[in-house]
Amino acid sequence: MAALVPLAVLSLAASGEIPPVPRPTLSGETEQSLPVSLTVDRDSAGWRIAYRERCSDGSTARGRSSSGGGTPRLRLRADGSFALVRTEPTSVVGGGTGTVRLTLRGRLAGGNASGTWSVRATLRRGSAAPITCTSGSVGWRAARG
Repeated sequence: MAALVPLAVLSLAASGEIPPVPRPTLSGETEQSLPVSLTVDRDSAGWRIAYRERCSDGSTARGRSSSGGGTPRLRLRADGSFALVRTEPTSVVGGGTGTVRLTLRGRLAGGNASGTWSVRATLRRGSAAPITCTSGSVGWRAARG
């Protein structure tokens, strides 16, 4: 027996106009009152977080990190927990090179997520002594809506 398919569905499929299924986005803040967001798929999540750091030369810095551009998405475990620890190269405003160590841990449960974040950057400009900047451990919370 042939199944009947509504003509409207066939015409949308043929024209490529079927809208994508939206991915849940969770938004919130860190303990530093800066934004954090997660875009959740079935077994992973894209992420973005803003932060402040104190540096060994007495200065402060602001930054933002996110998945993409070589930085991986979060792999969600069956219980909703995740952990990302990664060291990668970074550029220095005004010239120079450096490395940054990112640590993002947490748990996703229903429409909420929470965890901790830290970043430690070591920056080099020419022959000057390296400067180390760190956020320390920063708590964060995010929710749908």
